[in-house]
Amino acid sequence: MVTLKCLCCGKSYTVMNCRQWSNKKGGYGKEQRKYCSTECQFKELRKFWKSPEERNRRSERAQGSKNGRWKGGERKIMGYVWVYFSAPHLHKVQGAIPRAVHVMEQCIGRRLKKEEIVHHMNRVRTDDRIKNLLLFANSAEHLRWHGRKRTKKEMDHMRSFISYNLKEKK
Repeated sequence: MVTLKCLCCGKSYTVMNCRQWSNKKGGYGKEQRKYCSTECQFKELRKFWKSPEERNRRSERAQGSKNGRWKGGERKIMGYVWVYFSAPHLHKVQGAIPRAVHVMEQCIGRRLKKEEIVHHMNRVRTDDRIKNLLLFANSAEHLRWHGRKRTKKEMDHMRSFISYNLKEKK
C-alpha cells in the first residue's frame, strides 16, 4: 500500500501499489494518481471548463462563412451538389438541399411537394441548369420516363417545351 495526497482536497489516501499509476490519455507512459476520487478530479477539471455563454459565443462566431473551413456553402453528396442555407427550418435536412431542387423551386416559384422528383436530362448530376432539369409529379412518372427510349425529336420537343415555359414566366 502507498499513501498519496489529493491535489484537490489535500486529504491523504492509500492505494495498492498496482493502482498507484494510471495510464496517460493517448496510451503513452504512465503518471502517478493525483486525486482521491472522481469527484475531486472533476472539481479540478471544472476550473478549466468554459461557461455555456462563452461556448455559445464561440460557436456563433465560427458558423457559415465566418468559419475558416468554409467552402462556399456547397457540398457533393453521392454526386449531387447540396447547398446549405442559413435558415435550416426552411429546408429538409440540416438546412441543406440538392442544388437541382433549389434551382427548380426558384424557377416554379414555390417549394416542391414531397412526392415531386427533379431529374437531370443529360444524367450529369452536377449540371443544374434549368434547361437540363425536368420535374416529375411522382416516382411512377419518373420511372416511366426512364423505362422507354426516346427519339432525338422527342428530346428536342421536351427541351423546347421547357424553354417556352421559362420565357412565358418572365
